[in-house]
Amino acid sequence: VNTLLLSRSALLFVCEAVVRMGDTQKRKRTRGIDCMRIEKIVGSGTFGIVYKAVDKTDPNRVEVALKRIRMERETQGFPVTAIREIRILYLMRDHPNIVQLREIVTYDENDKDKEPSLADKKFETGDVFMVFEFVDYDLSGLLKSSGVQLTENHARCYTHQLLKGVQYLHDNGILHRDIKSANLLITKNNVLKIADWGLARSVPDETVGAPKLTNPVVTLWYRSPEVIVGSQRYNKGVDVWSVGCIMGEIRTRVALFRGETEAAQLDLIFQVTGYPTGDTLRQYEGIKQWPAFAAVNTTAQNTFMARFGHGKNKVFDRAGLDLLQRLLDIDPERRVTAGEALQHEYFQEGFVDPARLSAISIAPTTEWMEQERQRNDHEHAKQRLREKQEASAQQQAQLLQQQQQQQQQAFVPKHQA
Repeated sequence: VNTLLLSRSALLFVCEAVVRMGDTQKRKRTRGIDCMRIEKIVGSGTFGIVYKAVDKTDPNRVEVALKRIRMERETQGFPVTAIREIRILYLMRDHPNIVQLREIVTYDENDKDKEPSLADKKFETGDVFMVFEFVDYDLSGLLKSSGVQLTENHARCYTHQLLKGVQYLHDNGILHRDIKSANLLITKNNVLKIADWGLARSVPDETVGAPKLTNPVVTLWYRSPEVIVGSQRYNKGVDVWSVGCIMGEIRTRVALFRGETEAAQLDLIFQVTGYPTGDTLRQYEGIKQWPAFAAVNTTAQNTFMARFGHGKNKVFDRAGLDLLQRLLDIDPERRVTAGEALQHEYFQEGFVDPARLSAISIAPTTEWMEQERQRNDHEHAKQRLREKQEASAQQQAQLLQQQQQQQQQAFVPKHQA
């Protein structure tokens, strides 16, 4: 399905059909982008650039986020991944912890004459934009702001909301596959919303007999160990692992596992969880054939409590540590589900209502947020380059090994001739 491409006209037909189904204003056609006043670029997602804009036709001049869908392969049509994202967002539209898709708008060359803010934009006729509710902050930016204090109550409240959103999408047979702090939006009133659905897809309830899924998925720092070693039969646990990474990151204010390569990432995980043994090791069938296995410390012991539960490193109470450990269980079959996690005693000990947290008061579009987004984009580009270089080196090593084996098999000693 990932390779299937659609024409622009086919795309618009589907977009109109999908969005009209949930459009309270019952518009008959997709609107033009001239109904929006674009203010600035605020970020970029997996498959598009995001602009902050104002809906000029709304009496309240509501702020929106415009996501321009990238068209690098325009000559071949429109990638169906965009249709998948729109369809999933339509299915998820009623949940308060999932960012809301309002409508689809398109660009026409004549729109520049109708809206001055389009004059300097390098849009092309037929470009498609997804219109989302505008949310002031993302979690990644808040974690890096010295002006925002995040307590354990914030961790409890945000994690609870994230799990509610994840449970909802899992109950509807959807995997997000890219949950990370930069993809979690936070309103001024501390309501969390899951965004950037470019990698999401529908999956069967069971992994047994299910079709193979894309690998790799999920940004490396939030990627579950079974996905790192190359599993294509992963399940909903990949999102739950990411939730655990987020829960810990809220309290430590840095990503829990910050490997530069897949091998380094897996080693950092095993340094905390210990190397899998017994039944858990059987969940990692084929790990010893993994190209980077030589870099894995197979004697690593569990240091979870030393890392998160003792002295100055203690970031959660007893119940919080227990939940974090269940979310970050390296056995994907034993890892807690989102629904089970929501029943954990950790959420009974303190409040989970975002209204009880102090409203966030820092400016939503300050310079540090722009710089941080640019830095993240740069870091992600470097990470992808490192992974490609590592994969290339591994392929070359395997090829060399095969050539050496072929040469040895072809060589026949004289005394055997």
